[in-house]
Amino acid sequence: MKLDAAATRLLRSATDMSFTSAKAEHYFTSLPVPGGEFHAFARTWRGPDWLRAGAVWSHVLLLDATALRDIDDLTSLQSLFRMPTSNSAAELEKDIKGYEASLVLSTSTKASHRLDFSDSMGSRALATAYSTGTTLSGDGNSNEELILAIQSQQWPALRNSFAARTRSRTSDSPWHIDLEIVERFNDDRPSDDSIPPWLQPLATDLFAKGSSLKDFLWKYGETADSTIAALPALTEVHSLLTNGAAPETVVSRLASAFPLRGQMSSLKRDLLGPVSEHVALWRVSEVQRLWLVFFAGEAADYRDLEVGARLLRAAASSEGGLNWTEALPFERIDGKQLQSLVSDIADHSTLSNALNFALADPDLGSLIVARRPEILADPRIWSEVDSELLLRSYDSVEEVARSEILESLVDHRAVEPLTVICERDRSAWWALLYSAAAAEGGLHATIERASTLREVVRRFGAAAIDPPSRIPNSNHEALMILLSADLSAGLWRRCPPDRWLRLLRDNDLPRSAPAEGFVLDRANVVALLASTASASARMRTQGWTTTFEYLHSRLADPQFDGEAWAALANALPQGPEWDRCLRLRRGVVAEMKRSQWSASDIGRVRTASRPHEREIDLALQPPAPRKGILQSLWEQLTK
Repeated sequence: MKLDAAATRLLRSATDMSFTSAKAEHYFTSLPVPGGEFHAFARTWRGPDWLRAGAVWSHVLLLDATALRDIDDLTSLQSLFRMPTSNSAAELEKDIKGYEASLVLSTSTKASHRLDFSDSMGSRALATAYSTGTTLSGDGNSNEELILAIQSQQWPALRNSFAARTRSRTSDSPWHIDLEIVERFNDDRPSDDSIPPWLQPLATDLFAKGSSLKDFLWKYGETADSTIAALPALTEVHSLLTNGAAPETVVSRLASAFPLRGQMSSLKRDLLGPVSEHVALWRVSEVQRLWLVFFAGEAADYRDLEVGARLLRAAASSEGGLNWTEALPFERIDGKQLQSLVSDIADHSTLSNALNFALADPDLGSLIVARRPEILADPRIWSEVDSELLLRSYDSVEEVARSEILESLVDHRAVEPLTVICERDRSAWWALLYSAAAAEGGLHATIERASTLREVVRRFGAAAIDPPSRIPNSNHEALMILLSADLSAGLWRRCPPDRWLRLLRDNDLPRSAPAEGFVLDRANVVALLASTASASARMRTQGWTTTFEYLHSRLADPQFDGEAWAALANALPQGPEWDRCLRLRRGVVAEMKRSQWSASDIGRVRTASRPHEREIDLALQPPAPRKGILQSLWEQLTK
């Protein structure tokens, strides 16, 4: 095998050393070869005097990436080292050719012996390699096996980058050394007290058979961005899992060590992925895994972990009757991943589930509503999400969709969101009214919806309502106007007089006066007020003749609607408060005189005014002509 110049120089430098101790039988070196194709394991012995004074033999084993990965126990490499036995230059030439051949290491090959390292020695060696970076004093020739045991524990990428030796150098090395275990005592070695606790499991595991820790490190360490830097966290996570630590403790350590989404994705997937696919590391339920995903913050990759799809499956599940949205910490959602989560939830869930998720977190809710604006029809969303954001979604939908939203909010008696909408758009009140008028249901349902609109008007004021985009053109719309605001607000003036008269003529209102009788009271009063405000004598006459009989009868009843009377009283002639019918009769007589009623119209009102017909007759009689002074004097003289 031919090595390039850089690799040759490195190996010569690494293996050219003097033996300063009579006890040392050989030295050991492990280091990556420049170019990244091979890793070198070298054993160096004292050379014979016939070569030159201070000469050494070195046998270097070069392992490519495949061999380095496939050999589970690197201590078995010790069986392959062979020291030359040449006694002359001629023998040496023949001997060297034998080193050019490839070596075969059986997978069943084991180390020729197994040393019994104390936990303390293993911990100190690991601390030197992974933490303190100082030289450690070891036990002579056994240091080689300890280094190989440490490297056996490492995953392939870490193995290949790791450098160690058992001979210290007095000059600076041209390569980085991770671990030196030398026979010379060094006062800089780490004390047992300074060894980080996370190293103890590694020390215990060094020569363990069927090690779960090693399997864990091999599986997940290979995906680490940085090799040695990942080792402490992976070891601690394994210890936490082995010792049954709380899941949030495990995930907290994982997230702090690998805070970016793309880091250690395979381990995150096995811990936080769907329970149906990932159960090897722990038995944690699906809802708890989803809880831990949000607990992990931005360290969890929602796409990779299929969070959106899993949330939908969880929401559709009836397992244990669990309320999934209340069980999950949505307030900890990573804002950078909100959009991807929203697209999964909003685009693929039922409206009910989309609403539940929207209610779980305000930020999540605003984004879901933007994609599913029909959620605005539920009043609960208006109390959980910023109203300004909801109004933007409301403004973006078509008029038909707005009507459906308004109708639903009215049916839910959702005064707050309706007020917010009307304050934002002063013309919205009429859309709200028309939508409520179009809804199905009897008079009772109409009254219920109207009471909601009345409260909305009360909150932001009738004066703030813009004129309607069109004149109300149905009895249902007129009735809704009648009931949706106090009559003193004057919104009923938006309907022409003939609409109110038609409402009465079409018999769409209760004819008696039980609990809902106030509707008929107000309808007759408004029809009269609207008609008498007209410039048309015919319209004024029609208004009086249509409403007089009902009003004259009802005004005598103390149960007559107070709101209706307050509006009517302002339009009638003065009179005693206790006799409201008298004031009505005075009002109709004034109109008769003004508009010169026909005999038939007068007759209808006279009949309806019983037993006060005589009063109307007298009021309609022309006054007697006044006599002059001369005529009065003449009559006196002629008597």
